Amino acid sequence: MTMIATLDPAAIEMLSAQAAQGDREAFGALYRRYQAELLAYARRRVPSLQDAEDLVEQTFFKALRSIARKRPGSAFNVWLFHIAKNLIIDFYRTRRYHEEIDANVSTTASAEDEALREQLGAPLSGAIAALPPKQRTVIELRFIEGLEHTEVAERLGCTAGAVRITQMRALRALRAQLEPAAAAL
Repeated sequence: MTMIATLDPAAIEMLSAQAAQGDREAFGALYRRYQAELLAYARRRVPSLQDAEDLVEQTFFKALRSIARKRPGSAFNVWLFHIAKNLIIDFYRTRRYHEEIDANVSTTASAEDEALREQLGAPLSGAIAALPPKQRTVIELRFIEGLEHTEVAERLGCTAGAVRITQMRALRALRAQLEPAAAAL
């Protein structure tokens, strides 16, 4: 693990303050610290790696242009991921995106596999989409991205306990939505 990846929050905020004063090396260190994490975040939310890479670059460009206006008390990573989230929303608002078939995906799945995937996947996707935004984000970060409670808390700017409570409520809501669908199978 590199030195950049292990920076504590105080060091990150110091780099953020230096970058706000025009220090390009400090911003470069922040870029190196968050680039891979931000790419993973974007990759899970947009259809292609190229789209995710473009969004990461847009995020850092926007962050560079506006870092001087960042509130001093707000955590850099929360601010940065908020920019990325807004750019992803804009990505879908401004594009009439039709998902292309991935050449690496096997098209030889059995009819039984497809039927099972439809029966299980559609209700789960729908149930997750129906969650309130904070609960949906916690579920995505915990179970899709595989982050720990503390990492989710850091990303969202709250406590690990608040993440656990939000996760518990989200899972309860998912269970309530999915039990009738499971009974129908």
